[in-house]
Amino acid sequence: GYDKLWHDPQTMALFEGLLGEAPWVFRQTIVRATAPNRAKGLTPPHQCSWFIQPNDDFRILWAPLAPVNLTIGGLAVAPGSHKGGPVEHVAYKDSPSLQLPGNSIWGLPETAVPDSWAAASDFRPGDVLIFHAHTIHKSLPNTSTDGRLRLSLDTRFQPASSERGFMSTHTQPEVRQNPDAVFRQHK
Repeated sequence: GYDKLWHDPQTMALFEGLLGEAPWVFRQTIVRATAPNRAKGLTPPHQCSWFIQPNDDFRILWAPLAPVNLTIGGLAVAPGSHKGGPVEHVAYKDSPSLQLPGNSIWGLPETAVPDSWAAASDFRPGDVLIFHAHTIHKSLPNTSTDGRLRLSLDTRFQPASSERGFMSTHTQPEVRQNPDAVFRQHK
């Protein structure tokens, strides 16, 4: 059903307004569930532009599927970090990727992690957070004591006139089956 949401005329008009031209919505949408007190699968500070090649003119849309507050965790962004351009990433060898089994999670080296973060709080279903491909962001832990899951989904969209890479033209299951296509340019 989320594909219908992304391609709804109102959503497409929003994307077009943000990009200044007709959008291409990535075929990859990621549905995320984070259980309380579970560090496995949290994304470290990173830029989506490092993973998604060949262009960096796309935007990320993150949306909660259930209420989110700082206890449930959410997303934190480093304000203004997109202005610094791309930053080289490193493999977190002790953190297996849930999105790409058999691979490590990649993120910023410790020396590049920003000191200042803005944390998303009090999001409700229907809210969205949209940011630039170079924005440094990370997931926050779910520290709820009542067992609530954090449920969210994210996608990306870019100008329709831009070149499309592997991750924009393939679904999440297709990406999971072809991790080498994701990391080809970084090995």
